[in-house]
Order: sequence, then C-alpha cells, then structure tokens
Amino acid sequence: WHPGYQGGIEFRLRRYKDVLAYHHEHPLSKKPIIVDTLVIEKKDDVVIDEDIAAIFLRHNIFEYKNPTDALSIDEYYNLLAYMCRYKATTGQTDEVKATQVTGTLIKDGKPVKAFKEIQSLGGVVEKRYPGIYYISGLIHMPTQVIVQSELGEEKNAVLRIISKHAREEDIRQFIEETR
Repeated sequence: WHPGYQGGIEFRLRRYKDVLAYHHEHPLSKKPIIVDTLVIEKKDDVVIDEDIAAIFLRHNIFEYKNPTDALSIDEYYNLLAYMCRYKATTGQTDEVKATQVTGTLIKDGKPVKAFKEIQSLGGVVEKRYPGIYYISGLIHMPTQVIVQSELGEEKNAVLRIISKHAREEDIRQFIEETR
C-alpha cells in the first residue's frame, strides 16, 4: 500500500514537483530504524495551495495506515514520535527546527474513537477541509489527519482510489487524468 500511496501523493502534488523533495522510507536514525513514513521537504518560500498540503512547513512526515490497520490514539502518538525523532536526529543540533515539522496521518475511514481520545486529553480536532482534520493543543508541531473517504473534489480521486472501497468514478477520473 505504501508505494501506491507515496506515488499518489507525488502525483497529487505534481504541480509542485520542482519545489518538493521526496524521501521514501526515510531512516530516522543512523541505526537501521526505518518507518513507514514519507518525508516531504518543502522550500521555505513556497506556499502550496492544496488542501492536503496547506499545513506544510519545511519538513513534513506522512504516515499512511492501510485499509486493514486501525488508526488509534497509539498511531497518533507514533506520528508524534516520528516527528520528534526526525527533528532530533536529522543534521546538527537544532538544524531541523521543531517549528518547521508537520505530521500527517492518512486513513480510509474517520477515526472517531481516536478523535474523542485526543479531545479528552485537551487536544482540538478541527475539520479544516473536506476529509482533512487539524489537531492542535497537544504538541507545538502541527498535525493533520486525512480521511480518504471524505476527501472532496476530483483532484483527490488519486488518493481515494488507494482504498478497499475505491469508487469506479474515481478510478476513471484517475485514469483520465494520468492519460
């Protein structure tokens, strides 16, 4: 699932291919720890006018949960751990600023229970765009959850098809768009 989703993200943001750098299965330490993340480095002076990337800062970590995986509060904490580990182990001391790291969790269905647990801890879950929820109040690094099944607009068809519930019209849209 991960290669397909990584390709989908790159295709979805193809207008910005000259200003984004992708690092698949990015090692988070010098030791052999590799996680299912996608790190997208963005140039500081570029604003990306796309719903899925509006949150982007300089360093952006994606964690995709395949259709058979759950998205629980622990997956949210794993994302935070990846973000902190990336910040702490990339470059010289404080070369990667915490204020320049974001995290994104992607799942086909809405993680209602995880959202409730985040809110019970004092976090705020805010629906910013169709299918895109920003989480704040628990950590100073911005995070978002993308719910594939709720994503709007034709341009997100490429992300909706990587699902157990892919719709025929999304698949046709993707094929037409890539043609």
